[in-house]
Amino acid sequence: MIVAIDVGGTKISGGIITEEGVIKNFVKEATRKEGGYIVVKQVAQIIENLVKNIRGLNSVVGIGLSIPGIVNNDTVIMAPNIKDWENIHLIELLSLELKNEIPIVLVDDRISATLGEYWLGAARNSRNAVVIIIGTGVGAGIIIDGKPYSGSNEVAGAIGWWLTDHEELVKETFKGFLEEKVAGPAIARKAIIELKRQGETASEVLARMCQHKIDEITSEMVFDAAKQGDPLSIRIVEEVVEYVGMAVSNVVSVLDPEVVVIGGGVGKALVNYSKKIEDIVKRFSQPYAAKKVKIAFSELGDRACLLGAAKYVLEKCGKNK
Repeated sequence: MIVAIDVGGTKISGGIITEEGVIKNFVKEATRKEGGYIVVKQVAQIIENLVKNIRGLNSVVGIGLSIPGIVNNDTVIMAPNIKDWENIHLIELLSLELKNEIPIVLVDDRISATLGEYWLGAARNSRNAVVIIIGTGVGAGIIIDGKPYSGSNEVAGAIGWWLTDHEELVKETFKGFLEEKVAGPAIARKAIIELKRQGETASEVLARMCQHKIDEITSEMVFDAAKQGDPLSIRIVEEVVEYVGMAVSNVVSVLDPEVVVIGGGVGKALVNYSKKIEDIVKRFSQPYAAKKVKIAFSELGDRACLLGAAKYVLEKCGKNK
């Protein structure tokens, strides 16, 4: 058995994972807002609760933690969405809390999501794959010749930082970054700005959805309104689709993967626009690579990071079949 934990800025999920990838004893709870050591103790408590029904920690091969940030061996270098999680020796702290020598490994969530899809999801049976996660932020996990690639500083795949606009580059603002174009908060922000500028007549559909509380518009509302034919929402979504198509095209041209998987909350909503994204890739990425690449969408959803963390344990602990 493997204990897998997916630590997020808003929630922590966990489960017992078999070597075949079956999730048992799944749990999920809100991440403690205090951050710091309080969240370390929260993770330790979740692990202890998970193993109560499987004869304790002695029956566990290893513990895998998916972390929303940069990790290096036993250390979380930074996890921006968790307060005071910067340069903390998480493995050491957890080992002290658990009072056990079971191997613990850390993996950033871009890599864990990619390993999950590579093992049991939309990227299985490939050797070279990229998984693009579009949600609150934007990032990508990279598999090269069957191995995850992290880069020299453990930040490979930070495509949310891609520049997309020369004018914004000159102005030295963040608005030219891909994340500022397609992430969930950016999509919501575009709608909020337009309704505040033009009034609720700009989108009566969105105004009803948010019960006239304009600042509470979400990206999910924008996608739902677009499905209902709302012109403003359609325009915002179409722009997002074009930028995602551009991003996938760049990935295909640079890395020549067998498959590009799109996941995350926004990625899930983009399934209905898959043909448009594929058309952009075929037209604008390197022609030979474009003919061969497969564009797919996550098959695992929010289970990808859990399964990827378990896969990472199997590889690191030498137990993979």
